[in-house]
Amino acid sequence: CIHKSPTQIPSLADAWKVSPTCLDAVLEVQKLNEYKIRILLSLLIILLVIFAIFYRGVSGIASIEVIFVGLLFSIVSLLHASWAILKIKKMQQTVN
Repeated sequence: CIHKSPTQIPSLADAWKVSPTCLDAVLEVQKLNEYKIRILLSLLIILLVIFAIFYRGVSGIASIEVIFVGLLFSIVSLLHASWAILKIKKMQQTVN
C-alpha cells in the first residue's frame, strides 16, 4: 500500500487505483468502524430493554418475549462485534 498513515488511507472510490493488499486495508478499517458502531447500537438496545423493564415492568408473555429476544439479539451482536474487532486487530498486528 502506498499510503502509510491512517489519515492517508484512500476511500473506496479510489480503491481501484491501489493494490489488492491496500484495498484489504481499506475494507478492514471500514469493517472495524462498522463493528464499533454495532457495539454502540447493541449497548443502546440493552439499555432500552433494561429501561423498559424498570419503567413498564414485566407483564405478560409478550413482554417476556420482547425482553428475551431483544436481549438475546443485542448480546449475540455485541459478542460477535467484539470477537470481530479482536480478529481484525490481531490480523493488523501480524501484517505490521
